[in-house]
Amino acid sequence: MRDPHVVELRYNLKTQETITFDDPPAIVRETEAFHVRVANGSVTFRMKNHHATEESAKEEAENYLRAYEIFTALQYGYQVYFEYRDAQIIDRNPVSPDEPHAKIVGLSALTARAHVPTLRERRPAYPDPPTAFVVSEEVDAMWENYNDYLEGRYPLLPLAYSCYTLLRYTLDTRKNAVAAKKLCVSTKVLEELRKRSSYLGTKRSARKWDIKTNPRPPTHEEERWFEGVLKALIKRLGEYVAEPEGEWPKITLDNFPTLPKL
Repeated sequence: MRDPHVVELRYNLKTQETITFDDPPAIVRETEAFHVRVANGSVTFRMKNHHATEESAKEEAENYLRAYEIFTALQYGYQVYFEYRDAQIIDRNPVSPDEPHAKIVGLSALTARAHVPTLRERRPAYPDPPTAFVVSEEVDAMWENYNDYLEGRYPLLPLAYSCYTLLRYTLDTRKNAVAAKKLCVSTKVLEELRKRSSYLGTKRSARKWDIKTNPRPPTHEEERWFEGVLKALIKRLGEYVAEPEGEWPKITLDNFPTLPKL
């Protein structure tokens, strides 16, 4: 090919074993870079920009898919991921009329697996891709750290405080009131996150240890509270990065279970 151009990229949409989609309608979206269609278990990108190589086109598409994965987990509470399948590439300047005008490249090898029966939750629709959600370096770090916690590799209290301070650092402020205003979050949410992550814990699990420490691990209800708050703040930060002047429903303590005072 003398003038290769990537027309389309196609990915298989996968989800966790407990979720299945029951004849969902197609989803069509458009960005500045491509048209996106989610249908029949696939995500197809029809490129607007010129990409001479498959790798260049994939980099642009997979930034979008990364945001789709994280947003789905935060918004809908389950995991999706994407497996690259193939690309359609054309030659915009073929050497001779006998040369093929287009070809399919990069077809992935799909390995058959033994079927293991699993109780599945049937969903009538695919998760909506985000329209205003950016995975910045900070959003990505907070999300990866949160996943490490879920897999037992990151203690909850240090994670919660780390997310709290990284959030304020990203917003260029040390004041909860300023961070809360930018994100449309109640100051009480940030202050409660700070206090509970700072003053709970045992000598092995506490973020810090001093005379204010309440020497006990978080209760089950407190663990669920931390998880809900962290997911809400990660999602909101991604929305803020996408639209710093955006307007969103305010996140308040009423969005989460009521906890007794420390």
